[in-house]
Amino acid sequence: MNRIILIGNGFDLAHNLETSYQHFIDWIWKENNTAYNEHIKSSKDKLVIKDIIIYVPAFDTVYPIPEQLINTKPVGDMILSENQEKWIVRIKYNNLFLKTITDRYKQADWVDIEEEYYRLLKNIINNQPSVGFENYSVENLNRDFKKIQQEFEKYLFEKCGHNVTIIKELQQEIVRDSDNLNKILFLNFNYINTEKIYIESILNCTSKFQQEDLPSIHIHGELGQSNNPIIFGYGDESDSNYSKIEELGGKYLDYIKQIRYLDTDNYKLLDGFVELDDYQIFIMGHSCGKSDRTLLKMLFEHENCQSIKIFRYQREDGTDDFTDKYKNITRIFSRKLVLRKIVVPKTGTILLPQYQ
Repeated sequence: MNRIILIGNGFDLAHNLETSYQHFIDWIWKENNTAYNEHIKSSKDKLVIKDIIIYVPAFDTVYPIPEQLINTKPVGDMILSENQEKWIVRIKYNNLFLKTITDRYKQADWVDIEEEYYRLLKNIINNQPSVGFENYSVENLNRDFKKIQQEFEKYLFEKCGHNVTIIKELQQEIVRDSDNLNKILFLNFNYINTEKIYIESILNCTSKFQQEDLPSIHIHGELGQSNNPIIFGYGDESDSNYSKIEELGGKYLDYIKQIRYLDTDNYKLLDGFVELDDYQIFIMGHSCGKSDRTLLKMLFEHENCQSIKIFRYQREDGTDDFTDKYKNITRIFSRKLVLRKIVVPKTGTILLPQYQ
């Protein structure tokens, strides 16, 4: 029997790495608001244009963004009154995709950047633009999306490079019943290599496994590795609009994950692993959402997949996300009887540590 440790963003969050899209959007606004303030201290220009944001002062006077608003995502004009004075800075967008993900985040305190890309792509191919996006073409969307990807890579380099401490409970689960295991594959959907500390620790504390028994695949690329470039996009071939996108081809497929998988041999290595022997899947921090549906379907419905165990995350109110993840998994399976047979019930699962 083999085991696949399926690692998503919740795994990194459990290690206190601020890798979520929410963390990233907060960083964008802090960085750009700070840059605006630095600019107007040394310049009388009234218009500040950056790659993704245009700042337009509301009046003839050039105003700084007050310290209280540096970390604030904008809601229309950014206004603050203090001591009878009023600062007003109007925000325009040089990148409409940033506007989309910022607005979504403001509305729900949560956003999936890859889902938003696919939503806008479907609006374009179906000629159903949102208000303000009437002339937004696939070329515009891909350009803006690429810039956000570049900013996200910059953010990860800057903010997520510190040392990570092993969570003992997770290591114990990873090697549980190791006498019955041949190999453990760490299938990482993230861009940083948090799993490597577990591989090193397992090799140091047991003679059961050798290096080749603990392979690691960064299926969506790895930060700073030119031979395994970042894959940023969407992957759900079962979506009703996918055939339209495939028919259009060309630039409409630029950010579809299945197209990008063959940039490396990662998918081939994964396919080879699932063919080796029966395997279990431990889901650690992956939401199993639609943006990875095609790949997850291959893993979950393969005849060698014997069980799927969800590692839950407990929220501040005492509830957990087991049901949410299970709902997403049900949307992946075509064979529902198999689904109910191989997913481990909640009573047999454990909690991921709550991140700070």
